Amino acid sequence: MVSIIVPIWNAEFFLEKTIESVIMQTYKKWELLLIDDGSTDHSLEICYRFSNNDNRIRVFSKANEGVSRTRNFGIKYARGEWLYFLDSDDWIETDCLEKAVKKAENTNADILCWNFYYNFKDRERKARDIYPWEQTLNEPEELICTIMFPRYDEKERGRYLGTIQNLWSKLIKAELIVKNQIMFEDSMIIGEDSFFCAKCFKVANSVVFVNEYWYHYRENEFSANRRYREDAMDIYKKSMEAFANLMCPYIADIEYATCYMGLIWSYVNRVLDKKTVNIENREPLAVKLVELKTFLNESEIQKVFCLKVDKSIFRKDQKIMLCFIKYKCVYLLYLFQKCKVLFRKLRDKFFD
Repeated sequence: MVSIIVPIWNAEFFLEKTIESVIMQTYKKWELLLIDDGSTDHSLEICYRFSNNDNRIRVFSKANEGVSRTRNFGIKYARGEWLYFLDSDDWIETDCLEKAVKKAENTNADILCWNFYYNFKDRERKARDIYPWEQTLNEPEELICTIMFPRYDEKERGRYLGTIQNLWSKLIKAELIVKNQIMFEDSMIIGEDSFFCAKCFKVANSVVFVNEYWYHYRENEFSANRRYREDAMDIYKKSMEAFANLMCPYIADIEYATCYMGLIWSYVNRVLDKKTVNIENREPLAVKLVELKTFLNESEIQKVFCLKVDKSIFRKDQKIMLCFIKYKCVYLLYLFQKCKVLFRKLRDKFFD
């Protein structure tokens, strides 16, 4: 049986489609755990309406605690041999579970990964292929590198693992999670799903990738990954600390160190976008630069520059940013990011 865990918070506009996509599955051995995380809209009513007509649907209601604790709640009450995490505004193909379970069992996979569609309003496009063929990895620890910096796999091995960081494109053995006591980090607000995947890869024996499109990801301009965040520096500091702890046994390895540097670049880049150069940030420039310098002084950032890394993996613009980060050239970093933002706006305007 597959336990499908859906954390819900104010999802009334999309929730029905999500639930219906599960009910319509050709695979019938599932339970659906709808966990309302303190919604203030009609989400809970929708959940009960569906559960009244299908005893495979279990509804839980609790105070708002965030998506990580809500998913951990689901893990605690799940009864299936497989766990699947579905977001409350997305949906799956009608044969998703049937094909996923069959493939996972036939290949003896601990984790099965597949591909997805991007859906925005009435438009749909495919994400990049994982592989042009089925691929099995029997040393999935190395996938931690790809989670931190996907470009490494693409350049060094010629492969692009399109779903590597996404939780909702994976079927995971419940035993793997329970036996190893893997939980979501409730201190992480952004990136908690990719870090959870990294912990699963660390202990898995086999991960299978299939180049199939079974998931529909609804793009939302108001998602946590896009909006201005006053607390961006705190968010990414906690994420860096979590990965630094996970990386302790591997950090001397050049491959892992390189990808950790890629992670640092990514996080600083996001802090700049979400706070420092964000148009909604009304702080004086001097204050912005002082905050940025404090962030760059974090030990998790500066220690990476003492490690042996493969710098050839980085693009020219990434190398420039890493140099600014290393020497804490905050004003140059600020100007550099402002130029990047301006270029993106011009590109979107003339090439949309």
